[in-house]
Amino acid sequence: MIFVDFKRTDQELSQDISNQCSEFGVVNSVKIHRGPKQFAIVEMATHEAALNLSAHFRRTSIGNGVLIYLEQKE
Repeated sequence: MIFVDFKRTDQELSQDISNQCSEFGVVNSVKIHRGPKQFAIVEMATHEAALNLSAHFRRTSIGNGVLIYLEQKE
């Protein structure tokens, strides 16, 4: 789970999430999904980077993508 400020634009959130996930490898893209349950799909450049990212957040990777839940910062 990543804590974010949902008052920010999707572009700003994508950049923030990309910055946090880049320690695990090159981030190709971040797609934000707002709704009843907010999440981001982070696509990494390599499968190895996706596995490292998914292990860190205890999520499952699908190909080079990782689904990460988002929560509002306090």
